[in-house]
Amino acid sequence: MLEPRVLQIRPVQTVVKLQLKRMSQYYMANVVVVVLMLSLASLLAFAIDIEDNSGRLGVTLTLVLTSVAFKLLLADSLPRVAYMTMLDKYLLLSFVSLLLISAVAVIPYFILLRTGDNDFAWRVNLYLCMTGFIFMLTTSAGWLFFAQRTNSRALSPSYFSVIKADPAQRWHYYSFAQPHHAA
Repeated sequence: MLEPRVLQIRPVQTVVKLQLKRMSQYYMANVVVVVLMLSLASLLAFAIDIEDNSGRLGVTLTLVLTSVAFKLLLADSLPRVAYMTMLDKYLLLSFVSLLLISAVAVIPYFILLRTGDNDFAWRVNLYLCMTGFIFMLTTSAGWLFFAQRTNSRALSPSYFSVIKADPAQRWHYYSFAQPHHAA
């Protein structure tokens, strides 16, 4: 760990070099893993009988409500920033995947009604479950890779901006946040 040190002192300027590192292990262990488990639990809806739509939707929509409650609980412990953090993006991704699983879980029932072929409906059910599993794991792994890459990248000077300064009084207020880029 690099200790803060003063590199130069001039009459109106002091340069301080700091090494900053995000400590994201807490959020990975206590948020990302829990949300991933909630998302994977939604696949249990495919184990419920095809004709029991209320049971399937009950499982998935209960998990949607659980994820919303979890997000509201997290809101108190996360910093309030004006942009979406990587964790916010992951929570949104998991919320959307839960809603997609809710919609997809009733497809085998409609196939059963249309064709009357129970075996075919169960095969479709199995394929949908496996596709959901692969989708959740690949999106979570992709998010994790991108988050680790973003986390390990050094903070560039563009992350810091002087928001108020008075060189005569030799004080500065800095903003240490990632700049918000307009789309």
